Amino acid sequence: MRNIFLLLAGVLVSVISGSAQDQRLVLLEHFTQASCGPCAGINPTIHNLLVNNPTKITSVYYHTSWPGYDPMYNHNPIDVNARVSYYGVTYVPWSVLDGNYYSGSASGWNINTVNARYAMPSPLAIDMQHTISAGQDSVYLTMLLKPSLPITGSLVAHSVVIEKHIHYNTPPGSNGEKDFYNVMKKMLPGKNGTAIPAGLDLGDYMIIETSWPFANVYTVSEIAGVGFVQNNSGKEVYQSTNSSTNAVVPLYDNDAEVLSIKEVPLSNCMGKVMPVIQLRNNGNQPLTEATINYQVNGGAVQTMNWIGNLNLLKKTLITLPEITFTPEANNVLKVFSTQPNGVADEYPKNDTLLFTFTGAKITSTKVIFAVRTDLNPGQVTYELRDSTNTVIYSGGPYPNANTVYKDTFELNINQCYHFSIFDAGGNGVCCDHGNGFYYLADDNGQMIYQGGQFGFSEHHEFSTLITSVNDPEMVSFIHLYPNPVSGEATVELGLSKGNQVELTIHDMYGKVVARPMNTFLGDGIHTLPIDVTSLKPGIYLMTVKAGNTKKVLRFSVLE
Repeated sequence: MRNIFLLLAGVLVSVISGSAQDQRLVLLEHFTQASCGPCAGINPTIHNLLVNNPTKITSVYYHTSWPGYDPMYNHNPIDVNARVSYYGVTYVPWSVLDGNYYSGSASGWNINTVNARYAMPSPLAIDMQHTISAGQDSVYLTMLLKPSLPITGSLVAHSVVIEKHIHYNTPPGSNGEKDFYNVMKKMLPGKNGTAIPAGLDLGDYMIIETSWPFANVYTVSEIAGVGFVQNNSGKEVYQSTNSSTNAVVPLYDNDAEVLSIKEVPLSNCMGKVMPVIQLRNNGNQPLTEATINYQVNGGAVQTMNWIGNLNLLKKTLITLPEITFTPEANNVLKVFSTQPNGVADEYPKNDTLLFTFTGAKITSTKVIFAVRTDLNPGQVTYELRDSTNTVIYSGGPYPNANTVYKDTFELNINQCYHFSIFDAGGNGVCCDHGNGFYYLADDNGQMIYQGGQFGFSEHHEFSTLITSVNDPEMVSFIHLYPNPVSGEATVELGLSKGNQVELTIHDMYGKVVARPMNTFLGDGIHTLPIDVTSLKPGIYLMTVKAGNTKKVLRFSVLE
């Protein structure tokens, strides 16, 4: 089964048959800066070329951190730095056309370069829709992809929010520029885009829906989107598009998609789950009924007849009745929809979704829970339930950002427990708003589960049993925070038993630059301050040695 994503797009172009290809729209990714003198000289020429050739070329402008001050860089340094690194940009002004067709000095290309690339057909069509929320505080993008030839490779779909025109009354930097165009505001769903794992065959389609709550927007009416599909193997951009406000035109009348499976623990010992699925209508006709089928590990199929009313691209959450099974080391929950509106689904490739999970880990009767909050600590809570579904421990919301909180669970022997962590903001505790994490460990420091990127919630189950462990790993886990760090960092590590612990810091060339610790520590979890003020800005590796274990952690030092 292939997930068919919905990228916030708009109108589907005419259906293309046979091996016909699509007209290309060339993508310019332009790197500039408000304090760059040469940028001020060449940017008007590039802008005129774009204005005079809107059917041939579109653009996204990335504002870098050098050579001077630029507020548009400060609004989103993460996404800018990702594209700078991706293309190996070393100075500005720098231009990239269709990823690998041209990359280098902004003065090294012209309309002839564009025309030559424009003449090369594209293997797919893209349409994109942007919608501004009623409260004028968010943008919703929908991108629709349809190949005219099979495309494979390390494919990624990027949905970019741009501000088409930003005007300053006085220059924000030192080069005198007051007007800036197609400025990148946010890459959705993030800097890495949306992967297309199995490529797209002729007859497939792909829709990806994304959204962005405004931050540092100058003029809401200037917000729009640029979408493109890129092959990371070689960096070629296959196609790009500009967004419009046109509504999406679906390919089929009766087309339901199982978008996601929620509320299933990543590990299981209770032998039962009650999945919550998200169903979306991708068809032209309102979706009023469907049959939802599901099974675990190839066992008996349970069905549920859903009745409702979903217009095009509307979604609903459906809680399925509980299904029981015998947990195995590796488990697969399969959910698939059939009979949308009482007829055969016209595009069955997106009907099925799989959710894999493991058997539960076995641990001691004393479990340590720790969470390092992100910048929104008031959004984070947790619960621990026993096998009767009774909440026996809970915590949060928390008062302080970037702070580690710990609780100890005293549990019964030979029991199964269900742990849940929640984030009301829907982005976990890492990494959109800080570098938080959470973990569950036994009282000897052996890691049970850990995480940080989990959306609205994440769930685990574990069981308790007293067991003897032969020659365990001495260091069960290590964290360093904050990361990136400036000044003093905190290292947290778990030891299964007391041992001599050595911490060594290397630079990226393998040179030892610091030895902050070489001392005996007892078993359990240790929180240690580490001074990094002597280290230059850059990326480093910290090696932790204890007994038979060596672990390596990567971290960054800021100015």
